[in-house]
Amino acid sequence: MTIPKFWKDLVERSLKTAGQVFIATSGLGQVGVFHLAWSHIGEVTLTSFVLSILTSLISAGVNPTASASLVVDTCETTKKV
Repeated sequence: MTIPKFWKDLVERSLKTAGQVFIATSGLGQVGVFHLAWSHIGEVTLTSFVLSILTSLISAGVNPTASASLVVDTCETTKKV
């Protein structure tokens, strides 16, 4: 987990997840900005961010290519052999 690639993957995945959840929970502009439950949106977005980080950390022991993904890319693993 000390490899920079892993940490870059982790940050990218968690920020993408948080952004997607933020957009989904804010209703994509269907409601006026002043009528949104910002505290709820923030809580759900932060929770998704943390869960994404935890998922990447758990995945660290599974993937031998130093990726934050659970998916093992067989092309990458065969190159290193």
